[in-house]
Amino acid sequence: MPDFPYPTRLHLPMISTFSRESMSGLNGTYPFGSQNVPNNSVAWPVANTAIFVPFVIWSNYLVQTVWWGNGSTANGNVDCGVFSHDAQSLLFNAGTTAQSGTQAIQTVALSSSVLLAPGYYYMALVGSSLTGTFLCSNNQTYETYALQAWGCAQMASAGPPLASGATLVSCTSFNEIFPMFGFSNKASALV
Repeated sequence: MPDFPYPTRLHLPMISTFSRESMSGLNGTYPFGSQNVPNNSVAWPVANTAIFVPFVIWSNYLVQTVWWGNGSTANGNVDCGVFSHDAQSLLFNAGTTAQSGTQAIQTVALSSSVLLAPGYYYMALVGSSLTGTFLCSNNQTYETYALQAWGCAQMASAGPPLASGATLVSCTSFNEIFPMFGFSNKASALV
């Protein structure tokens, strides 16, 4: 038995759908393979339908901003937030936000910081427009069963803004895209 404590796993400043706390943490690469970097501009597949991506926090994490990657066309409204492990409680979100800027990360500062305790959660993103695009990993291997196996889900008529609680269903609308979004412990996700 060692005479020193186990090392604490620390989080990087940003946690996202492509970080080790989420799907890439399970296999050490980007979702479903290392070649799938978020480099494509893809239209939101179904207006007002949110994607929910599970993630884990293993030490306290103070959230100050949420963010998402805008693609080549900014249109409509977006909301990004985090739900409890059972998706019954919205813990924080950006609120209805006009998609602004292209081929760039859009950040929204929370009105007050939120401390996430160790545990399991869902991060969620919803877009209102079928012409607004997002930075995504676009790969034909993203079959519905793969997203479901990773624990992803979706909810129709989810806003924006995101509802205070969610009734999740199987992830079927996001079978060929995987959007880049998340949150940060910095006042700006890019700092």
